[in-house]
Amino acid sequence: MTILLLGASSELGRAFIQEFASQNTLLLTGRDCTRLEIIKREAEQAGAKEVRCFEHDLVSGSHALLEAFQGQRIDLLINLASATSNLSDPAIEPEQIEAYTRTDLLTPVELVMALLQAQPSAYNSDKPLRIMFISSVLAMLHSPDRDIYAAYKRLQAAFLQRIAALHPEQVRFTIITIGTRLPRRECTRHHRNIARKAARLYLTHDTIFYGFQGRMLLLLNQICPWLISGMISLSRRSPKNRVF
Repeated sequence: MTILLLGASSELGRAFIQEFASQNTLLLTGRDCTRLEIIKREAEQAGAKEVRCFEHDLVSGSHALLEAFQGQRIDLLINLASATSNLSDPAIEPEQIEAYTRTDLLTPVELVMALLQAQPSAYNSDKPLRIMFISSVLAMLHSPDRDIYAAYKRLQAAFLQRIAALHPEQVRFTIITIGTRLPRRECTRHHRNIARKAARLYLTHDTIFYGFQGRMLLLLNQICPWLISGMISLSRRSPKNRVF
């Protein structure tokens, strides 16, 4: 299987790569070339058939990616990339709206459409293009300072679902919703558990929901949304550098 992973230089990307590496061809993209090379070596040690890295910012669009991997059939596209995942609404700069929109919405959607158009006969009901979209429980809640991030997540999921609906024989779409806190600067057992569950279940489950913490947030959000807003606000003030 050939896997294209967007946002591979993140810690979650690292966990996914280690889980999916064995006997697969990995095409890794990210903004941190040094980390990509480190992760490439780890993937090769984990048994990857082939690993190719491409330093790329999704702000630049999908054309460079298509040229870099021209003619190569992509079996699975995993999107971990986000420009707003670690930003609260007050930290988002309006003049950067085009960059945020390209990274968190337009480029991933355009890439899927371009793959289908470039290789229309390559994907069918037996061998569809599988898309795994990594979302967050915050996309399902009203958060006092993460509404922009949540809106991008919901929009991207909606567009990818629409593409899958228009091409039912060629596309299979899965959302992995993460409902637990993840450290940003170390790959922990939580990262590995998410990757392990995704690798085990993505073929048979349209949606995977991960985490007791996320389930409780959704339940509390239905009962008393004002409490959720207060909890999220307090968590943002925590000295621990973590995000949902």
